[in-house]
Amino acid sequence: MKKICTLLALIMLLTCVPMSGCTAEPEPNPATDFEYEIGEDGNVTITRYIGQTADVIIPAQIEEKDVTEIGLGAFMFTQIAITSVVLPDTVIRIDDSAFQFCSQLSKVSLSKNLTTLSQLTFSNCTSLVDITLPDSLQIIEKNAFENCTSLKHINIPKSTREWAGSVFAGCRIETVDIAEGVEFIPLGAFSGNNILEVVLPSSMREVGMYAFYDCENLKSVTLNEGLTTLGDSAFVNSKIEELIIPSTVVQMTEMVFDQCSSLKTVKFEGNAPTDFVYQLDDPPHVPHNVDCTIYYHEGATGFTSPEWNGYPTKTW
Repeated sequence: MKKICTLLALIMLLTCVPMSGCTAEPEPNPATDFEYEIGEDGNVTITRYIGQTADVIIPAQIEEKDVTEIGLGAFMFTQIAITSVVLPDTVIRIDDSAFQFCSQLSKVSLSKNLTTLSQLTFSNCTSLVDITLPDSLQIIEKNAFENCTSLKHINIPKSTREWAGSVFAGCRIETVDIAEGVEFIPLGAFSGNNILEVVLPSSMREVGMYAFYDCENLKSVTLNEGLTTLGDSAFVNSKIEELIIPSTVVQMTEMVFDQCSSLKTVKFEGNAPTDFVYQLDDPPHVPHNVDCTIYYHEGATGFTSPEWNGYPTKTW
């Protein structure tokens, strides 16, 4: 009798019988919670959420067909304020404004096979605090996370080959992890954020104009050897105190650090950039950081001493 009881207990444990107290995985929402279309390729696009649950789990299949796309504005005007969304790994694309203005949405679990986040996807999701971009992601279109003011951390995966301007503009991101393999940061990508430190991977080649514009808490920037371009106003109005320019940088102007009142030291590892002085026809050029000292190595070309373009110079 004792052996039989032991065997029954083991079976209940392995099969997760409800009376054993184990918790089953939450079930996806039923197909009736969605309006959807079946494309010519036989795949399903969710076009609207009509369910009544705030925590949404999108099914991997509807009518035995894969759900591969979240359509234009699909969750934008729901009857209930959604708070979390889990996407199945069948989803490869999220269309324009799919979750725009979902102001109560705090957590999103993305598909491991997602390749595209379209423009304004999560724009103005002001409660969003938890999202991780998957390694499959290739395209992030403009303003995808604009004004996500509760977002404190974001990662840019190595697979990212296209991302458009102002992706995280107006957020409050404090830390950003840019993976090895990412080659550029687009126009205004992180403007207006609370980023404290920027460390670029060795793969980075270009930092776009206004990339970290008005990041008032930014104190430390580490640029990589291999970087070739620093766009105008990339670090405007930050609190950077020292900036080391790699020898590979061939394109930059002094507007890179315009209005950086804390900046006291700019060290060049290589020769002087030929177009460093920001050209203004009228009025004549006036240095933007009169207290900033330019440092360069002995033998570097293009620099003058004791001043260069109005900035005091020293060797290091």
